[in-house]
Parts: sequence; C-alpha cells; structure tokens
Amino acid sequence: CESMGAVERKLKEMGIRYVQSMVEDGGIYVEQLFFHDPDGFMIEICNCDNLPVVPLVGSVAACPRVNMVKQQQQQQQHNKMQQQQQQQVAALVQRLSVGSTNDMALHELSC
Repeated sequence: CESMGAVERKLKEMGIRYVQSMVEDGGIYVEQLFFHDPDGFMIEICNCDNLPVVPLVGSVAACPRVNMVKQQQQQQQHNKMQQQQQQQVAALVQRLSVGSTNDMALHELSC
C-alpha cells in the first residue's frame, strides 16, 4: 500500500477497529494494519512492497508454473513459425502452378 496513513485515517473514519503493527526483516521495516471485513475475514494491509522479491526455492527456473508458461510460449512460437512456413509454401506452389499454366498456354499457342 502506498499510504498506510491514508488507510488508517479511512478505517478510523468508517469506525472500523484495527490493529497496527510493524515488523523488521533484515533491516527493512514493514507497517501492517489488521482488521475484519463484514463477513468476519481478517484483512491485512501492509507496505510490503518495501521488501525485496526473493525466489522461495532456487531460481525462477525451478518453478513448475514458470516452466509451464515458458513451454507454452515456446510451443505457440513454434506453431506460428510452422504456420508461416506452410503459408509460404502454399504461396510458392500457387505461383508455380500459375506459372506452369501460363507456360503451357504459351506452348499451345506456339504449336
């Protein structure tokens, strides 16, 4: 959240009870506000964007979902290339068949 103060003021305005906390991780401080929504679920608002993003296990390559997305993108790119090649071949065949039809017509005229 960009402005924890603004969220806190709005909660006060609305008469919503909340708990404020601050945690420190590696010298980086994160403010937190906890409150309950009308259905009773606890909500946490924080300025967690202060924390650096660190992969949980190994590198990004170790994440199966990232690998799956990467494979899908590669497959889509491969399919697109195949489609382009097929279109090029079809256009070439069409040009050749038009050319051979013209050659045959010229041959018939000359005979």
